[in-house]
Amino acid sequence: MLCVQGECVKVEKSVFRLRNKAVYLSTEHGTIKVIAFKIPRRIAVGESLDLYLKKSARVYERKGEFTVSEYVALVRPSAE
Repeated sequence: MLCVQGECVKVEKSVFRLRNKAVYLSTEHGTIKVIAFKIPRRIAVGESLDLYLKKSARVYERKGEFTVSEYVALVRPSAE
């Protein structure tokens, strides 16, 4: 299991019901586009998020950004 930590830079919403379609995370390795699947509803731009991936998850690169559609969880980091 891999954990990628990043900051939300953009939230794409659907036109009709305004549900989250995708979340863009800025990380030290570049921008990651996370396709909607179990995304928390209230995500604000500038918020820190942890993305948990399986080691076998497929990550695609397109136009300088990475796209992920298979992941275990997208959560806010716990305060420790």
